[in-house]
Amino acid sequence: IKKYLIIKPVKEILINIDNIDMIDLKNEYENFEFDLVYLLIGGYKTNAGSIAQLIHQSHPDCKFLFTPWMKTPVILETTGDVINNCIMPSHYPPRGVSTNVDDYVKEFKNKFGIAPTSISLNVYTALEIIHQAILKGYSKPNEIKSFIDSQRNFNTNFGKITFNSFGDVDAPLYFINDIPKEF
Repeated sequence: IKKYLIIKPVKEILINIDNIDMIDLKNEYENFEFDLVYLLIGGYKTNAGSIAQLIHQSHPDCKFLFTPWMKTPVILETTGDVINNCIMPSHYPPRGVSTNVDDYVKEFKNKFGIAPTSISLNVYTALEIIHQAILKGYSKPNEIKSFIDSQRNFNTNFGKITFNSFGDVDAPLYFINDIPKEF
């Protein structure tokens, strides 16, 4: 994406996703030529799908890139057929690539009747790491944190997790083109 954005002009449109005026938004982008829109929207604000539909009306060849936090089944409803022009970054591989991820999603769907959000997989992974600390004899929060800080690398059911010196996870992103298959 960085390479692409260096070559092409970039326009930033700031909006309040909780109080969006679609007419104002349309006036902002209508006379600007583009073929990729990065919707930097988090917190499962799935009205991002409605924004994609609106932009698609005047830019039918445009691709839309969501954030990983939009990976929720509701995005299919708000995006409609435009979902076929969307790309979803994910911290986990697309369906059919990792048996462990696929099995987790299948079990979750069977138990709760809906596909899990990506946060669900993150929570499961975090609990696995905490469980590893407990198995090593650490039970207090500060002991568990120290264990994580000292280990930094963990093997989990969903892959290897590495924490950097800031405590953030360093992991690859997978870019998913067939978003409906995820749910």
